[in-house]
Amino acid sequence: MKTFTACLSHSVKLVAFSILLVTSGWIQASQAIQEVSRAEVGEWLEATKGLEPRFKPGDVLTADDLDKIKPFLPPGPIGEMAFPEFSMEISETGNYAPHPAYQQATLQFQGQASLGPDGALTNYIAGQPFSNPSIDNASAEQAGLMAAWNNAFRWQHYGQKVIFAHNLFLEERENASSDFSIFPPGMISGGGHIERSVDLGWRRVYMSRLAQLANNDYRFDFRGAENSIYKELTEYFAPFEFRDQKLLAERWADPHENDTLNAYLPGERKVRRLSAKEKSDTWLGGEITYDDFYGFDGNVLSNTWTYLGQHRVLAVMNTKHQYIRHYGPHSRVLNDRWELRTALVVEGVPTLEGHPYGSRMMFFDSENYNFIIGLYFDPQGRLMRGSTPAYSWSENTLDNPEENHGAHVSMYKGYAFMNFQTGRTSLTNVIQTSYPKAEAKEVRRLYRVDTLNQGR
Repeated sequence: MKTFTACLSHSVKLVAFSILLVTSGWIQASQAIQEVSRAEVGEWLEATKGLEPRFKPGDVLTADDLDKIKPFLPPGPIGEMAFPEFSMEISETGNYAPHPAYQQATLQFQGQASLGPDGALTNYIAGQPFSNPSIDNASAEQAGLMAAWNNAFRWQHYGQKVIFAHNLFLEERENASSDFSIFPPGMISGGGHIERSVDLGWRRVYMSRLAQLANNDYRFDFRGAENSIYKELTEYFAPFEFRDQKLLAERWADPHENDTLNAYLPGERKVRRLSAKEKSDTWLGGEITYDDFYGFDGNVLSNTWTYLGQHRVLAVMNTKHQYIRHYGPHSRVLNDRWELRTALVVEGVPTLEGHPYGSRMMFFDSENYNFIIGLYFDPQGRLMRGSTPAYSWSENTLDNPEENHGAHVSMYKGYAFMNFQTGRTSLTNVIQTSYPKAEAKEVRRLYRVDTLNQGR
């Protein structure tokens, strides 16, 4: 009887979900502009909760199989896949557990981290601050904060070093196309017009809460390291008008302190301090804010958070390419192998007055807390932007294997950041990257404001 009841419940959900697909207009040809509301995404979460996949590893799904995919990709991203050439290779769900040092720290300090009255993370040393069971047993507000802190302190080795990345700003124009042959083979094989292309590199280094430095109080051995979470230096290579611009960002250990941002502008030959409000501005006029890097890279306390439960979704966690490939009518669908992942779904509402988002819905991987889907709604509750990133697994990556093997980290390889209201896209493709070991001497030398105006 129990089995029959479960099957009946599953069937009822499938029928309800099919009705939802038709009435909401999700079954349609791919369009640059989509109209999706926050309420529709909430209905999708409820209607598809617990549904079993009708596909298996080894299957290759096509545009005729979108009804099989829709329970595992939300409105917005799924609409991009309705084109004749679409195919999705389904792979096994992989194991991307963090480094043993991080797992050891998680066990050692389990139950020690807590939330302060204002949601600040307290009593945290290293490892994953909160266990998944503790999140499931907390209130929706507390659980949302706990998941957001887990994302902020996910395992990242010493931090990512991006040697070179292409950033494309794409838009839809009638009777206009771009020559994508100037980029690495296969990187872009769809439509879209290049509005702008920016080449850059960056390196982030975490200063403290480092599980692998247990013998040095989990931080680098120099004065002030305990007061900083990370520093990140970004340098622009092209086009000419951006060349040699640099941005130095620092995230402080005090969660109430705003990030420090200093930009070097070679045309003015001076360093300019940026305000915290500018982090909500669009980056270079594209479809991503400074806080949107890595899905969400802002201060946790700059949002109020709500936990919406767990949901299984499809994601590119172990790309089969050295650099990721995008295709489709607007060149913003990943041409790769996808796998089912369990995600913790949280929603953050910005507290900054005048913020462009009414809320952001983040899907964090339950194993390593990297973001695997991001949905960003405007203040009127309409889906504004969405992002589907891709990762490579450090232990079998084709990208700088000599530095990455042994890091046990999901390597961020880029994303398409789509504006569903305008049809514009910011696309990042990390061509060369690594997660190298960092040394205190090197960190002290590189990450200083007074060295921003020095050449490469």
